[in-house]
Amino acid sequence: RYTGRISVADVWSLAAVVAVEVMGGPRVPWRPGRRDADVDAAVPEGRHPSAEGGATHLREIFGRMGCTDREIVALSGAHAV
Repeated sequence: RYTGRISVADVWSLAAVVAVEVMGGPRVPWRPGRRDADVDAAVPEGRHPSAEGGATHLREIFGRMGCTDREIVALSGAHAV
């Protein structure tokens, strides 16, 4: 609908900035200008942790990287916002 005026990446980043503020967080400076990536450049299906795998799945994936439960929660929460 807004093709040529605002990218999908800008819409998502603006939504995140507004959500942080509405939830009582700090006001985050925002400016447009992000470009949408080519679909061909997207990460292949199955490369990201499954949202349906639960805590055990996240511990398996991120535990291999040395993340603690606290770090996993922070990472997951940041992606949810």
